Amino acid sequence: MRNSGCRPDTSVYNSVISAHLHSRDKSKALEKAMSYFEKMKGMERCNPRIVTYNILLRAFAQAKNVEQVDALLKDLDESIVTPDIFTFNGLMDAYGENGMIKEMEHVLSRMKSNQLKPDIITFNILIDSYGKKQEFQKMELFKSLLQSKEKPTIPKFNLMITNYGRARSREKSELVLEKMIDLGYKPSYITYECLIVMYGHCESKRTIG
Repeated sequence: MRNSGCRPDTSVYNSVISAHLHSRDKSKALEKAMSYFEKMKGMERCNPRIVTYNILLRAFAQAKNVEQVDALLKDLDESIVTPDIFTFNGLMDAYGENGMIKEMEHVLSRMKSNQLKPDIITFNILIDSYGKKQEFQKMELFKSLLQSKEKPTIPKFNLMITNYGRARSREKSELVLEKMIDLGYKPSYITYECLIVMYGHCESKRTIG
């Protein structure tokens, strides 16, 4: 490209990194990808963008290298680049495929702190990952939200808490509240009323607040 007068840019380096990551020798591929990543930082036309970070984050999550993922996320936080929904979905998908549920849920929490709400792809990833690990309560929760064919709303969460309460399923009601907060929704006073009624159905005494 240089010999023909073309100047490489970020998209070119992103393609080169992606090509290396298809190598069978994953360890060497990741090492090579990081060397290009560091090189990009020193070239104004080739500074890493969010696509660059997304490619690397998913690759290291697939390799179960949590330490490097955390290092890249820290680097991303300190850069001028802003993470997007693909950043978190890619990470959750990679962790979910590896059965790394704790790490996947940590990424879900990071979405909340970045003011991003899960989309349909996020819910499908969560449902599939929980199903593979046989964590059926959590799978059922996200499946209910997805099947509503609309974005989760506080009234939807309140209704789920109420319905689980009527079924005397305290654990599922509390799981709905927990996931509601994880997804960035703030419980309303109606939510707390639903919880009080739920605990009444379950004949349970608990301090709320």
